[in-house]
Amino acid sequence: MTSNDEALADLRHALAASEDRYRRLAEAMPQLVWTLDREGRLDFVNQRWVAYSGLTLEESASERRGEVLHPGDRPEMMRRWREAQATLGPFEVYGRIRRAADGAYRWFHISAAPALEENGELAGWVATASDVEDRIRAETSLTLLADVSDVLARAVDEQRMFQEVAQLAARTIADWCAVYLRGEAGDVRIAALAHADPEKLARAVDAVRRYPVRADDPVAQLIEAGRSVLDPHVGKDVLRASTYDERHFALATQLDLASAIVVPLVIREERAGALVFVRGSESRP
Repeated sequence: MTSNDEALADLRHALAASEDRYRRLAEAMPQLVWTLDREGRLDFVNQRWVAYSGLTLEESASERRGEVLHPGDRPEMMRRWREAQATLGPFEVYGRIRRAADGAYRWFHISAAPALEENGELAGWVATASDVEDRIRAETSLTLLADVSDVLARAVDEQRMFQEVAQLAARTIADWCAVYLRGEAGDVRIAALAHADPEKLARAVDAVRRYPVRADDPVAQLIEAGRSVLDPHVGKDVLRASTYDERHFALATQLDLASAIVVPLVIREERAGALVFVRGSESRP
């Protein structure tokens, strides 16, 4: 039995014994805790939930509750929740919840289980969420390293290798990944581009075809200097410096480029280009 399972068992027992005892236990726990009635309506949240999410009980019970869940995780969460309600079985999922203090999403292990009356009828639901961000990030890093090593080992050609690396990054550590390559004449082009959303990727690919990388593009300048840069808040000035005209600028702003890391790509001691990792506004910077 995991610590989360034990916490749920203690909460269900406390709920059956005494509401006051339950509330005191819920407030003492390090997890985010909430309960729902038999109809699935939220009726309690502990102070850790309020402090983390920035939502009161009343706000959490409204449609605003969905605002703190990562958009990419909501469909699977709702599917599993409906399944748990239908079967009165346990609910368990990993999902990202937004932190009010800085807008960052962190990974949580979320569990919910039915609380039953003595006669076996449903009294409500008890749920907890445990922060597992550090563990998920460590596992993701190790998995990415293993996957990249596999790509490099079986790469048939350079173009395919770069595209597969970009796709791996876009599925794990970033929303966007682009590979910039430097030509013999010093010109720079985008050789690979990846994003999980096909629609956004199609718009970006179209923009790349229409507008080649400018000689004074910030990434091109970083490649020339051989520097790594972290930009936690990509501003409009950066987009202006990368685009040709108002139409190009408008396309760039629609791509939701919120924070970025540019890392030089060095091959045989030559400045070959750069790897660019970008996250959108709904992801952790």
